Amino acid sequence: MEKNMMISTPTPSIDLKTMWQKLTATVKSPIEWLRIYYSSVCGKTLSMGQTLLLINAQLAFISAAFPADLPLIARLGCCTWLLASLKLCRDKI
Repeated sequence: MEKNMMISTPTPSIDLKTMWQKLTATVKSPIEWLRIYYSSVCGKTLSMGQTLLLINAQLAFISAAFPADLPLIARLGCCTWLLASLKLCRDKI
């Protein structure tokens, strides 16, 4: 005698809003940590935008200083990026 048994499992519902919130929280957590660190170093509370400006300036400095074998036009572009990011930092922070 053969018995067939149906087992039903609930289908997982994908909530895009919840997934998006978790993704943004995961991406923001290292930046939030840097914001707290930079705030303690600067001695004043920095916003998330000011923290992103500091990160931009650091990336511009690394791009301008370290690649020694870049063509001259690329090096000038990196130096321009560095000067622009430093001016933004001076104006906004």
